[in-house]
Amino acid sequence: MWAIYFWSMDDLTGQFMFEILEQTLTKDIGGAETTLDYYKNNHPVSRAIYEIRVVTVH
Repeated sequence: MWAIYFWSMDDLTGQFMFEILEQTLTKDIGGAETTLDYYKNNHPVSRAIYEIRVVTVH
């Protein structure tokens, strides 16, 4: 089981937020990339993703 976490900065407050982007039972990283693309394509461009982590969830 794995999850993807990332830090992003809120446009309005400038505060960094720790968010869970995707969590799934499959280990298909391609599915995660698809979700990440969806997120980037459906949120304001100015909301930058600073760090992406793929973390194993026990």
